[in-house]
Amino acid sequence: MEKLNILLIKLENRQKLLQRLLNPTLSLEETSLLLGVSKGTLRQYTNLRKLRHFRTPGGQRRFYLLDILGFLAKRDGDIGDILQETEKAIRRAKSRIQIVDAVKKREKRRGRPPKKRLSEGKLF
Repeated sequence: MEKLNILLIKLENRQKLLQRLLNPTLSLEETSLLLGVSKGTLRQYTNLRKLRHFRTPGGQRRFYLLDILGFLAKRDGDIGDILQETEKAIRRAKSRIQIVDAVKKREKRRGRPPKKRLSEGKLF
């Protein structure tokens, strides 16, 4: 039971890492540079709920990259392909992590050390 809990914690940590790498958080300044608007305009967007954000414990606004890409797709209409490709890359990476975890689990049940055929830590 304890080993199962440890495996679940490791899987959760891997998923959080994947989320952080593929959908990083951006500051107000970084987001304003990406959108090409002033920080004041960006604050208005968040106040009017045109753009999703969250606040840090210190009260600062933070944005997820996928939310920014979605906003650009709605606003400009020409960035939709980038958004779709990003979402596909996230799905592929999650699938590869699940495959690696399944192989490791199967080989552990068989009492064998994991083989080197799967590249550790490389998602792409």
